Amino acid sequence: MNEGGFTFAYNISVADPEDVLNQANQTISAVKLLTDLVNNLTSNLNFTNSTDYQQLTSLLADINNLSTNISDIETQYNQAMQQQSDTNSLLQQINGTLQCYSQTKCVTGGPTTPIVTTLPGPCSPNPCKNGGICAVTGNSYTCSCTPPISGQNCEIAACDPANGHITNVHNNTVALFSSSLFPQQISGLNCFWQFRAPPGFKLNITVESVTFTGTNGIFQVLDVLNNNASLYSTSTTNQTAVSVKTLESIVAISFNTASQGASGAFQIQYATVYEDPCTGYDCGNGTCIANGNLPECKCNPCYSGSTCNIVKPNPCANSPPCSHGHCEYDQATCDNAHCVCDQGYNPPFCM
Repeated sequence: MNEGGFTFAYNISVADPEDVLNQANQTISAVKLLTDLVNNLTSNLNFTNSTDYQQLTSLLADINNLSTNISDIETQYNQAMQQQSDTNSLLQQINGTLQCYSQTKCVTGGPTTPIVTTLPGPCSPNPCKNGGICAVTGNSYTCSCTPPISGQNCEIAACDPANGHITNVHNNTVALFSSSLFPQQISGLNCFWQFRAPPGFKLNITVESVTFTGTNGIFQVLDVLNNNASLYSTSTTNQTAVSVKTLESIVAISFNTASQGASGAFQIQYATVYEDPCTGYDCGNGTCIANGNLPECKCNPCYSGSTCNIVKPNPCANSPPCSHGHCEYDQATCDNAHCVCDQGYNPPFCM
């Protein structure tokens, strides 16, 4: 018997049912003949010399022999049937136990306590990495990889989009970004991506999901304009969404699972948010105006400095003296110093 690639040889010798039936028919015929002879003997006074009696004696001997043969056949038949039943039960158990071939799984034991095992084969254990599907081809195998994964064993992982890619984010954008084949964990990645918001906007990053297997993977949100200073970093599985509010319009995501034994996946949400740079910015003796995403102070005429805290010199301080009057200047422009003369005196110097 051949089941799932395993051969079970057995040879059970049992009585042919036709032979048993023929023997039984002979017995029935003999009994009928015996009955007829007995009936004849009842009317025959000379039993010893009777031809029927002699035939009866011979027939009884044959019947005894036949009865012995039938008894032996019946015993052999019952033993053979029991052996066949036991063998069939064993084969049925084996067939239920070894329902497998090559890389497929076998289940042994009863339904209440199943034991799962795996037969060795080209695809067991699965040589295909990064979720690749293994298919047996003769004595070997082939791996079916999902792009951007490639390689004989789906071992070559590529950044998607390409490493170093810059995403220019438009105004009022809310979008998702994730690792390749998310939420499937990928090994062999070392990726760096940038996100740029338009002037006057900043980026808010929400880290929605980070999962790792092993302890050597790392996920980071980086401040590009501050020497890639880390705004957020984790090497462990994160179950809670984390909001990373950046101070700049350029943010980078770094994701590394290239170390031995590391694999992981992530998903973030990025959004552009307009924030008035003048909010909370004090220009003192002036007014704040937004210059892109930077605050800039427009000072009142008689003040200067980045926050309008420097008082300009009095324009009258360097003006010629007003002999019979006093100096005044234009408050709107903080210049045009001139003399206001007393009555009877004339400008420009009130002489």
